[in-house]
Amino acid sequence: MKEKFLWIFTLITCFVLLIYLIPKVSAFGTAASVDREILLEESLLHQLENNFYDITKGKAYFCEKILNIERINNNTNSHKLTVQLVTYEGAHDQPFNLYVINFTLQPFSVFKVLDVEETKDVPIEKAKKICKS
Repeated sequence: MKEKFLWIFTLITCFVLLIYLIPKVSAFGTAASVDREILLEESLLHQLENNFYDITKGKAYFCEKILNIERINNNTNSHKLTVQLVTYEGAHDQPFNLYVINFTLQPFSVFKVLDVEETKDVPIEKAKKICKS
């Protein structure tokens, strides 16, 4: 009787462990790829920091993110990159200005600014929405 109880208890324990471990293992693979994407985006944005300060005339900014990246003419060495950021005054105070910047990235990490679209005095609600998305 005692052996039968131990056998059933072991089966139930294994079953419960499988239920909890299987989703975590599959989620771990997904989380790793998301982390890799975040790291790649952070690295690329870090390379663009000097350009951001030049474009915004030294203003502080936040909520920078890559909106789009694509190859130019199927060339694996040339890319078009669209970046968005929000500038602010003081301690994250208004006025908020939204910048959408298009770059080309050529071999040897040469970034060239194609165009800059600036939207001045963005309402705080819109700035918060931009930062959340």
